[in-house]
Amino acid sequence: MKTLAASSKDTRCFARLLRALSPIHSNFSATRIYPNDAMIRGVRDSVKGFPLAMTECHFSIPGNNRNDVLRSWAAGVSYARILNNHQRHGDVLKIATAADFCGTRWNVNAIILGTHPKRTFLMPVAIIMRQYRKYLGDRAVKVTRTPTDIDAVASRTADKLYLNLVNTSRTRTRRVHLNIANMKVSTGKGTVLVDDPTTEISSFNCLKVMQPRDFTLALGKPIELPPASVTSMELTVTSS
Repeated sequence: MKTLAASSKDTRCFARLLRALSPIHSNFSATRIYPNDAMIRGVRDSVKGFPLAMTECHFSIPGNNRNDVLRSWAAGVSYARILNNHQRHGDVLKIATAADFCGTRWNVNAIILGTHPKRTFLMPVAIIMRQYRKYLGDRAVKVTRTPTDIDAVASRTADKLYLNLVNTSRTRTRRVHLNIANMKVSTGKGTVLVDDPTTEISSFNCLKVMQPRDFTLALGKPIELPPASVTSMELTVTSS
């Protein structure tokens, strides 16, 4: 049992996407600064004292039609990691986007306007953004320890603690216990997104794939994080 403390259809391609643009993480060497994190750190260090805004923060994969992979759930999990990294820099990063807005062909859009059967749908990145907007507090909370494969961020507003947990493993379920310093959880609820990483969304299957599932937290029991999943939670906490 692990503890979480708060203070191309090539499977190798999808595994790389799941781990893409990893931020500095408690399980990684501090010297391994990955591209998304390095870019933000470089800018914030060069303009200290100024708030930052970010646009066009989406994948752009070289090659003809390679961006079709952005329809996959593997891309969705990768975007969740990017939004986690944005949150880690929330003290200076005040507005950011992970996609263009809408269109009919470009897969870097958040929304694809339906042509046939005339059904407009959210791309994986937009599905992640929709979920995260409901699980974000006013103040950052430090995550001090996570299991291997889990990318986690936390924030708080009053007595509500918000967690966003990404299981980056393509094949392994992780079970975690929450250990929140000086706090006791009285109630909890959340939403989980999970699918096969190779699943690609379209106007034909958008009502069936990458669907959010709400749950109620079972207090005192481990939280199960399925492979390639994004789990967001709202916990009501009191001082212990």
